[in-house]
Amino acid sequence: MVRRDTPKSWSDLPPDLLNSVFKRLSFTNFQRAKSVYSSWHSASKQCLPKNNQILPWLIIFPKTTITSTSFCIATYGSWLLIRNPLHNLYILNLFTNERY
Repeated sequence: MVRRDTPKSWSDLPPDLLNSVFKRLSFTNFQRAKSVYSSWHSASKQCLPKNNQILPWLIIFPKTTITSTSFCIATYGSWLLIRNPLHNLYILNLFTNERY
């Protein structure tokens, strides 16, 4: 006998169950899990992952892109605000390599 409240698909899992799982995930796995279904994303807004710590990235640029004395001033998403040795500012997208 099948109960009426049995989910028909993974996207129909109850938010309480999802939150119980989300709380046990690392930050990276939490980000991955919440992007699976829109219902999972909605449920994820009610909890934080087990380790809500974002580790810093070490980004090594090719010498043709940025000289060794350039440095990042600020970030937003995948964009970096870079200052080079001549004090010129530009923004660089890490994933598309766009530069303005």
